[in-house]
Amino acid sequence: MCQNCMFLNHPLLNYCEICGSQLIIVIDDDDDDEINNSILAFNNNAYHEDAAIRCSACSYLNNPNHSQCEMCYSPIGDLEFLNVPDPNMQQCPVCTYYNQQGFSTCEICGSFLKQLAPILNTIMTNLDPGSVQYREIYRRFAVNMPHSVQVLAIIRMQMPTRLVEAHERYKNDLARRSGVTPASITHKMFHGTKCICDPSRFGTAQWNYCNNARNGCGACGIARNGNSSTFGRCGGGRMWFAQLSSISFNYCTPGAGIKTMFTVDVVSQIPPTQSVLIVNRNEASIIYL
Repeated sequence: MCQNCMFLNHPLLNYCEICGSQLIIVIDDDDDDEINNSILAFNNNAYHEDAAIRCSACSYLNNPNHSQCEMCYSPIGDLEFLNVPDPNMQQCPVCTYYNQQGFSTCEICGSFLKQLAPILNTIMTNLDPGSVQYREIYRRFAVNMPHSVQVLAIIRMQMPTRLVEAHERYKNDLARRSGVTPASITHKMFHGTKCICDPSRFGTAQWNYCNNARNGCGACGIARNGNSSTFGRCGGGRMWFAQLSSISFNYCTPGAGIKTMFTVDVVSQIPPTQSVLIVNRNEASIIYL
């Protein structure tokens, strides 16, 4: 499984078919038979590429015996005429998954979606505990946390378009100049912060940023304007992020009954050192949950 977009790739692949990230292969002795069986099943169902049917939606080459694309699940062959996109959905340009209108990031691979209208102010939406994105974020958070820590809510943050576009430009430009893929320099991190107000009101139908959003309440300040090097705790306008939720948890408001933590895409050519990344460019990070 790809650690970046969570797509389940074939066990022989070194790079993800969806986002191009390098796959981390961990094989235990107990898994040998299962993997061999998987490879055997794959080879038994092999077909010549010339006979494959190309999906008109995502261009994936499918087994000619399939009526539905293995990659994006669109009808193929004689059933293609049924592939009428739902007008209330928007398709991800990376993995072709159809997302609900208004989402800023793909629910499957996390890629940014082009907005029909610019977002001027951050939009917060409580995620359904049964959704794919909720379960994945919860898994990443809980794996390094004590069982006594309870998750009250996971809130999707649709940041203002100006912040998203600045982040995308910076990421794509850095990847181009470095000769690498954008996915290879994008790291999924956590960021703990202090909260002066009551964070339980976040995501409710009617709420406003507290009066301390500009001078002390990290939760409201970041939710409103994204991460800012002006308020970085590392000195020299630097911002600090961690791969492990347990590390970022220690940077939340001490003693508070309810703590707030953000999940962040951080762009850096240098991989995390001891699970930590420090950057000094505002556009190098973007909040999405």
